[in-house]
Amino acid sequence: MAAVAKFRDDNNGSITTGGTSTAYTATSNQAFDTLAHLDQQQITIVPHTTSGLSPTLNLDILGAKPMRQSSGVSLPIGSLVQGTPYRFTYYNTAGEFILHDGVAAIPGNFSIGGTFTVTGQATLISDGSSKWIVQSLRQAPQVSVFASGTSQTYTTPVGALYLRVRMVGGGGGGAAAATNNGSVGTDTSFGTWTAIHGNGGVTANTSTGGGGGTGGVNGTGTLIARINGGQGSSGGTNGATAATVPGGAGGDGVFGGGGAAGGGTGAAGQAGAVNTGAGGGSNGNGGGGGGAGE
Repeated sequence: MAAVAKFRDDNNGSITTGGTSTAYTATSNQAFDTLAHLDQQQITIVPHTTSGLSPTLNLDILGAKPMRQSSGVSLPIGSLVQGTPYRFTYYNTAGEFILHDGVAAIPGNFSIGGTFTVTGQATLISDGSSKWIVQSLRQAPQVSVFASGTSQTYTTPVGALYLRVRMVGGGGGGAAAATNNGSVGTDTSFGTWTAIHGNGGVTANTSTGGGGGTGGVNGTGTLIARINGGQGSSGGTNGATAATVPGGAGGDGVFGGGGAAGGGTGAAGQAGAVNTGAGGGSNGNGGGGGGAGE
């Protein structure tokens, strides 16, 4: 009867572990003296802290042995939740504790091996080895928009697996006066990636309209798709009525069309959509439109 009572107490959820989240310790009521005597015996533990990656259990100071969901497959991080009882059987030949009834707690992302079936909203991402990462799709993506300012700080959300970044270089300005080319846009950067600015339109001279500013090209960074900034249109050439000669339109950018051309007598063109080129002005002959950012 005493032996039965010890087995009962080893499996009634009264044993709380010590140690760390990856190296648990525990003392049984049966007081096993060798791993051979522990072979195929059951033990129920209550973790004092939620498990880390590939946890082990050192029972009765017999040595740390891996805790696994099946033979050779380690428990995923976070699978043993603090304060929850879990029943294991120890197999001495393989030197491992096997969890009964599978993994009780499944984190949002965990590695599994072998043949498996995934149902519901989830996606599989290879980790480059024989295992896969199962990612839950229940959480909506976080979206951050930075449309202004010279320096912004982005903080990666906890648990994020990847980021999708879209950015565009600043568009160049249109040339609005006989002696002033359009202003050059500003590069936009995120980490080591850069989208190149558009260039300003060229001012008209005495005989022809100004050329359009070139769009942004050849930014830095890899593993991204690039869309070159559109070139601004050239300004018109003076005809019979100088006041009606238009400036060139701004180059088309990824966020929308470039700015409209300016009217006669040096009027500046309209600004384009965010960070696209602005339209050129007119001063006898029309100034070129600004190029859009990459």
